[in-house]
Amino acid sequence: MKKQYLFFKLALMIVIFGCAKEQSFTKSNKNIITYLELNYADTLLTPFKPIDEFTSEILRIEAKNVPKGRRSNMKINITIPSSAKIEPAFSGINDFSKPYIFYVIAENGDKRKYILDVYSVN
Repeated sequence: MKKQYLFFKLALMIVIFGCAKEQSFTKSNKNIITYLELNYADTLLTPFKPIDEFTSEILRIEAKNVPKGRRSNMKINITIPSSAKIEPAFSGINDFSKPYIFYVIAENGDKRKYILDVYSVN
């Protein structure tokens, strides 16, 4: 009888404490780039970085002595908060011969627009 009472008490405790209200967490609103650089697709030795702050909508990158045709063959290395995403997503080799518009979207849906402008001064 004592074993049944202990078993009943243990089962009751599991039910009471196991049915606690689910915690809810607020979704992150972080949608700012923390790092960005460009490289030629065929070499990673010459990174080009923005001259503006990452909080600016327009990210200007001066690619010294880079012909316009060469700007269509570049890779991007970009870091954003782990809960954010980029649309449209970057993949492989990218064409930055003209301004490139993309968005960083926070976990809560807040969007931040960026315009990546790669230019050359010879």
